[in-house]
Amino acid sequence: MTMNKIAFVYPWATFGGVERVLINRVLAFSRNKKIVVNCIDIIFTHDSGGLAPLNKVMDDYGLSSLCKAKVSDLSALRDGNYDCVFCIDFEAAIDFCDTNKIKYYVECHTTYKHGWDYLTRLPISCCGIIVPSVLFKRKLADFLSINGKNKHKILTIQNFVPWDIVDVPSDELYEYIFSCYSLKPILFFSRLDKHKNPLEALDAFYKLNQERRNEYFMILCGPLGADIDIFSEISYRGLEGRVLILPEISFSKSEKLLFSIHKSRGIFVSCSVGESFGLSAAEAICMGIPVLLSDIDAHKELVGDYSDEFTYNLGDSTDLCLKLASVADNYIQAYEKMLLLRNTFSSDKFMLDWQEIM
Repeated sequence: MTMNKIAFVYPWATFGGVERVLINRVLAFSRNKKIVVNCIDIIFTHDSGGLAPLNKVMDDYGLSSLCKAKVSDLSALRDGNYDCVFCIDFEAAIDFCDTNKIKYYVECHTTYKHGWDYLTRLPISCCGIIVPSVLFKRKLADFLSINGKNKHKILTIQNFVPWDIVDVPSDELYEYIFSCYSLKPILFFSRLDKHKNPLEALDAFYKLNQERRNEYFMILCGPLGADIDIFSEISYRGLEGRVLILPEISFSKSEKLLFSIHKSRGIFVSCSVGESFGLSAAEAICMGIPVLLSDIDAHKELVGDYSDEFTYNLGDSTDLCLKLASVADNYIQAYEKMLLLRNTFSSDKFMLDWQEIM
């Protein structure tokens, strides 16, 4: 299949994981000479604040001649004369491609099973369903089989982190954000809602702070959730002055944040109750930041053979606290294991997966 000109279409331009996945893919296409993609359009039907930052990242990486992000109605899929369109969790775009006889794949990135219902209604014209991990593929195949709707092939195009094709920030270029802090950071880098579960991280940090008061502070970085009053929760635990809340940050600043956590000998924590892949955790791993993750299947897949060391029992803040202390006491060894794990998330794996749909 020729794919010189392709489009990815998604309902909303946000600061979310889908946009980060697409940035990484464009970077991989720009560096790879074996698979030729000359034009990539990222099309949204609504701008939820992410369009300008996304295009800025493309400019910063020198990708604007290859990729443009824009807001348009679905007619752009027909008028663009694309070799293939990739509809990301967007049923209206699927129906449009089917009606207008446009070649298309469906990408599913949502972790919520009720969000998979549209996959039981896919037209026969769909070339296949793309998912971000082998584990996701297995779960989705089971779901579709139970519903008697497993008529389309499911392909894995694994999410990745372009650590092998993008230079790590240099000490000269990136100041240490937290160099003025005497304590080391524990980073929670996600939405502050019940699904991402920041209160479990706070509970574990509260316990750790009782034992090792002069070692760590916590950073919560992400959009506020409507279902949690995070400021009241911090106050309730008496953690004022020990928890720093950062607002949602743009794509270009996330690398700087992670680099600063790395230079400060920090730890990354995710207490999520569900993930399709766990891209933020993978980014932390690739930066060499030791991680502690809830023991959901997606997280255990990320850390592979080191699951016992770098996952904890979801719902058990004491276990998380103990694992944090263990990583703190064995930091160099944990760092070295992160460098081994990051080979799993290289751009080479993505390009091999992509060849399967060519």
